[in-house]
Amino acid sequence: APGWPAAVVLLAAAAAIALRYGHQQAAHVPTAQLRGRAATSSAVSAGMWSLELRAAKLAVLEAGGAE
Repeated sequence: APGWPAAVVLLAAAAAIALRYGHQQAAHVPTAQLRGRAATSSAVSAGMWSLELRAAKLAVLEAGGAE
């Protein structure tokens, strides 16, 4: 495939654009929402590591996730 260098350049450009957009939009996320997601993530991780799947599912449901 002779066009792979062009594909690599396009992929790198798309990744750079997405990274810049994500960095700009992250400033608009409310702090309370970030704290809530961090707590949910922590609870789900703890439940998965200890193989307490009911606790992990409960943490997701309490955060408003779908069943």
